[in-house]
Amino acid sequence: MKKILYLAFTLIFWGCNNQQNEQKTSATENNTKEQKTENQAENQNKTILPLKPETFTWFFGMCDYTATFDADLYTKEELENTLKYLIQGEGTSKSVTIFTPEDLRKIDKKVLEKEFTEILNSLHSLKFVNTPYFNEIKQKRIKEIERIELLTFIEIESYKNPKVLESDKYSKENCSEYTNALIAGGDKLLALRKKMAELSRDEGNNNAWNDYLAETKSDKRLELARIFVSTFGWWNCVNESIERVEGDEAHQAGFLKLFNDVKVECEEP
Repeated sequence: MKKILYLAFTLIFWGCNNQQNEQKTSATENNTKEQKTENQAENQNKTILPLKPETFTWFFGMCDYTATFDADLYTKEELENTLKYLIQGEGTSKSVTIFTPEDLRKIDKKVLEKEFTEILNSLHSLKFVNTPYFNEIKQKRIKEIERIELLTFIEIESYKNPKVLESDKYSKENCSEYTNALIAGGDKLLALRKKMAELSRDEGNNNAWNDYLAETKSDKRLELARIFVSTFGWWNCVNESIERVEGDEAHQAGFLKLFNDVKVECEEP
């Protein structure tokens, strides 16, 4: 009888213990499933979080643009710098053009040097939209401005020392007609000035021919001839050696790709 009771008690104890273990296992599995569900929900929420839209406005051509952009990708500062320096090409226009002796005398080389330094420092130090497309444009802009700077100071210096024109390979080899005449001066320079006036006349520009005739009667004709040949001959020639970044309209298209919901309002021509 004792054996039967002992056996029954053992079976009951084993059954209860086994049931408790099953309950613990089930609870653990449920906790694990709930944790997985929570983690999946959390990960799902991370992937569907909305972008951080901000508004950016700018003016291009005859149009005002308003658009939204993802602030996680770009900042307004980066967009503004990209627009100003890489698309609109701040600093890429020739800052000095000499038409008269007075224009030459007004030039302040220190001011010019400061302007070029500031624009190049901006391109090197400011933050821009960091994409391969705009990174490439940035490097091209730097080279473009450096070339403009070099030629600008060669041009200015040439009025005192014409031989400096030969310091630039392109000037010496590809623009030799103008370079040699400016270095030689005198009759050779006056002859080239006349040749350029005749070409303009033959193309129907009678005003240019009349201006030349007036120059020949001036006691400053040699100085005026140097200015004309340098500005309209030599500079136009060496300008071809500047690797210009293609037109801003092409980059405007690339700039628009950075935005969503672009709205455009244009003035009537």
